[in-house]
Amino acid sequence: MKLYSVHILTVLFLCFTALSTTELYDVWEYWKSVHGKRYASWEESLRFRTWLENIVKIQTHNLRYQLGMEMYDMKINEFADLSWSEFAAIYLCNNIHPMMQNLIRAEVANPRATNERNDYKAPDSIDWRTHGLVRRVKDQGQCGSCWAFSATGSIEGQFTKRYGVQIEFSEQQLVDCSGRYGNEGCFGGLMVNSFRYLRNHSLETETDYPYKAEDRPCKANETKGRVKVKSYTVINNGSEIALKELVGTKGPVSVGITADNGFQFYSHGIYFSSNCSIEPMNHGVLVVGYGTEGKIPYWIVKNSWGVGWGENGYIRMARDRNNMCHIASMASIPEVVKI
Repeated sequence: MKLYSVHILTVLFLCFTALSTTELYDVWEYWKSVHGKRYASWEESLRFRTWLENIVKIQTHNLRYQLGMEMYDMKINEFADLSWSEFAAIYLCNNIHPMMQNLIRAEVANPRATNERNDYKAPDSIDWRTHGLVRRVKDQGQCGSCWAFSATGSIEGQFTKRYGVQIEFSEQQLVDCSGRYGNEGCFGGLMVNSFRYLRNHSLETETDYPYKAEDRPCKANETKGRVKVKSYTVINNGSEIALKELVGTKGPVSVGITADNGFQFYSHGIYFSSNCSIEPMNHGVLVVGYGTEGKIPYWIVKNSWGVGWGENGYIRMARDRNNMCHIASMASIPEVVKI
């Protein structure tokens, strides 16, 4: 049965690409070499079949994009041998929603809340990358630590804005050390839990506490810490107007979103999905700006899947689309102090 399905997929792919069977296997071997993929003999056919399924999906989507039926296109990347369920289990934080509900019920954070205001002064567009408030794109690897990268991103932005110094802070320290505040390392966490942890503990630099993409015992050294969080502001009412104000006037903002199956192979363009808003949040990212292309408003979002994904590690997400993907349902930004 598996062999039969591989044959059907091969025929479908050949119809799309006009490649011969030999050329198709050459492409498969080349893709494996580019991305350093090696499989046990029993797994090879499974991964090849998944790869074919994903390529058919990408080709179909891109045909719709070329016909003007989609706002973004897809590309074959290092994740092409993973099914969506496999990808989500590895790279997303599927426990964000229950963790957030627990935090709300506990009412332990006592943050400052931001809603729509009459003195709204956000610019029409902003890209904090051009102002030096955004550090390089990183790769979380096979660890559900997206929340840690989102948290350090907003901390780095506020640190640079306040002190004029560009520093990369440690995601690994948050992964290893913030468990008592509700985070679960590579199994997920919340940005606000990280800020709560940093009210009582200082955060080291990436150099002093480098990223390992796995759960390890906490080895934080308070004498090496460079920053703490004094307080933080949150948006949890779904208002994109309030989020625009926060991003436009304060800097990069940590947000929780729902990443659906279009994220896996996103290449470029403005991401729009009618499905992500009906699913619970599962990913932490960083909004670094916003703008408009033609008449389509978008958010500029920094991800943590490496520079080979998306637009050099970023995705532009449709803005003012009824809080698409819950982008304004769990937004937060810290007030930081130098140690």
